[in-house]
Amino acid sequence: MDSTSFDPLAVLRVMCGLWFIPHCIGKLRNLGPASQTFAKAGLHPARLFVILTIVAEVLAGLALVLNVQARLGAALAV
Repeated sequence: MDSTSFDPLAVLRVMCGLWFIPHCIGKLRNLGPASQTFAKAGLHPARLFVILTIVAEVLAGLALVLNVQARLGAALAV
């Protein structure tokens, strides 16, 4: 394998993991509207579920980017 080749699946894995960064930032910046969405879905207390979702997304993103338990991170992301 030469130095210019790369694994496309590894690139996809990292890109999917990095996507969680703006997604989590968006939820943090709009915590109120996100909580309302969770409340309408019947998840109470809504703010707690938003925080748990953010934590899960951060863990999944780190697992995908760092390739540590990437399969578990992908399952968590789903």
